[in-house]
Amino acid sequence: MNSPSAPTLSPLEAAAQAALAAGDPQALVALAHQALSGHHPQAEALVRAALAAGAPPGPTHYLLGLALRQAGKLPEATTSFGQSLALSGDTLPPTLRAEVHEQLAQIAQQRGDLDGALTSWEAALALHPERARAWNNLAMVWRAKGATDQAQTALREALRHDPSYARAWINLGELLLGGLDLGGAIEAFGKACTLDPQDFSSHLALGRCLVQLNRYAEAEAPLRKARTLSPEHTGVQELLAGVLGQLGALEDAQAIHLALLKREPERWNARIALELALPDIYTGAAHLAEAREQYSGGLARLLELAQHYRARPEERFDLRYAVFALAYQGLDDLPLQRSWASFLQTLAQKLAPQLCEALPARRRAVGERMRVGFVSSMLRAHTVGNYFGPWLTGLDPARFEVYFYNLFRGRDAMVEKFEAAAAVTRLLPGTTQTAAELIRADQPDVLIYTDVGMDYLAAFSPCFGSRRCNWRPGDIRSPRDSPASMVFCRRATWSRRRAHVFTPNRCCFCRV
Repeated sequence: MNSPSAPTLSPLEAAAQAALAAGDPQALVALAHQALSGHHPQAEALVRAALAAGAPPGPTHYLLGLALRQAGKLPEATTSFGQSLALSGDTLPPTLRAEVHEQLAQIAQQRGDLDGALTSWEAALALHPERARAWNNLAMVWRAKGATDQAQTALREALRHDPSYARAWINLGELLLGGLDLGGAIEAFGKACTLDPQDFSSHLALGRCLVQLNRYAEAEAPLRKARTLSPEHTGVQELLAGVLGQLGALEDAQAIHLALLKREPERWNARIALELALPDIYTGAAHLAEAREQYSGGLARLLELAQHYRARPEERFDLRYAVFALAYQGLDDLPLQRSWASFLQTLAQKLAPQLCEALPARRRAVGERMRVGFVSSMLRAHTVGNYFGPWLTGLDPARFEVYFYNLFRGRDAMVEKFEAAAAVTRLLPGTTQTAAELIRADQPDVLIYTDVGMDYLAAFSPCFGSRRCNWRPGDIRSPRDSPASMVFCRRATWSRRRAHVFTPNRCCFCRV
């Protein structure tokens, strides 16, 4: 009988056997490096053999830490890296000591130990302050801890050492955007796009920032690039279609919406945009009449679809469509606005019925202030901010508790003025349903929409029972109708032509 043949050894395994037989620590360390670079399972055994053969403990424990981390043994890796520092004293080269601290920082972040990660990144940077990636990683720890100022400082240090570091520009842009510095975010994302033209996230982020500032012509190029880099990303498709619509390229916008609906027929934002598209300029009365007829038919079709729609359990109410373009026709748009409201109410009942339930009256103690909420994306350096600002800032804080619900992702002097006047300011999230849930949780006694139709915030209106009010152009007839002490009463509904205005004594229209 033939004896079974011995298993064939790989070159690495054969070399390891020879090094083990010779007890050569340097050869074992070299082989361990080779095993680590190839993610070979023998890496840990080779390093331990090198330690046993007398390899220098500091660098070799560092190598063992790498092998243990590669194997997913994070606690053991942390111990080994610590031994590398403890056993070598000051003999370990500064570069290698910095790398050990960086490894400890990365493991701490993986394990959710932000304080440990912070300590290790700072130790690494004390040894090598020019390491841009270490500054970037330190910034991410500061951001995770909510310390955005420290995070920005760290990112600017990273960029001082390496201005071509695209990821640091992206991270800085995200921080500036979170701090509502849209101008700074646009600059940072723009640099990231230039440095790394193939990075999808920076092009998308740049396009979004420009859209928020209504800089649609500038937003088109980065959004088209983002679409090229990720053709299946529905978010960038919808955003680009919205920009093209704003720029008057209705056919291109509708082509994108049609493609989205073919893939996902339940995308309501795309369907609404298709049905309710309006031109910016009308060639004459006949063109205007034709557009209104198409618009009216689109509303009827949307309402019918909503009435028969079966929502998926995970689906949420998140509409992003404005109907203010009707105002530019110069005609009575109240019937069309009512049809839009009926559609919204019907769809909200299907997608988020809990938000359509009447909000129970908040029980106020004797002498407790009335809670008045203002929700808008236009309460800023804008016509709406100039016109309605005194309503928010002029309410007597001894009698009214003002909540400022801001949809605008930027800052200016007027926003800061409104924030200072409000008892509570909330920057609303971008999704309609989440914002509605947040507002309902605050239980405002009165909720004021200063600019219904100008932004998708009108979609919130079905979500607050009857305690809301909606202003429309023409509602305020004279200067006496808009003193700073006025507040809308609870009887206001979408279908009423005039806003209900509550003075200290009575509602001007309800007489209550």
